[in-house]
Amino acid sequence: MARTDADIAVIKRSHDSAVNASRILGYTVNWASFPDQQFDTIPLLTITQTIEREIEKVNPDVVYTHTLNCRNFDHRITHDATMDATRLGINEIYCYETVSSTEWSDAPFDPQCYVDITDTFDLKLQALSCYSKEMRESPHPRSESGVRSLAMTRGATVGLKYAEAFEVIRLVK
Repeated sequence: MARTDADIAVIKRSHDSAVNASRILGYTVNWASFPDQQFDTIPLLTITQTIEREIEKVNPDVVYTHTLNCRNFDHRITHDATMDATRLGINEIYCYETVSSTEWSDAPFDPQCYVDITDTFDLKLQALSCYSKEMRESPHPRSESGVRSLAMTRGATVGLKYAEAFEVIRLVK
């Protein structure tokens, strides 16, 4: 399937946003260039093998992926491919929620793990500002105030100012 100029522009914008955000947060992005909102046109095995190759290179102790309970189809496919790719050898797997996708799911996001992000919350907002085409105006959940409200809600759940919440998929100690 040939990519249009519009497809290429979306991929470039997504790549540039991720690279800029990663610089702010201090990590490196490895890019696979799958077509946005078209993961269902790629065999699941291809996506799984791409993730497996990254796992072999990085050798992580912990893997984070999208929750299965998300309305974004690419996110659900990524979850499935990640679960296939991590079936052996990864002792910690956590799923995160994505604002403006997870809350629309038919199944609720059910976190069991919370991480205090009070000291790094401003850095998170700075990184999110790299996604100017993705962020929206308030009261959209993907606005700065929406992101802040969710972090405050997750924090209040466990007695913190701001927190990120995760579903625990695997935890071997």
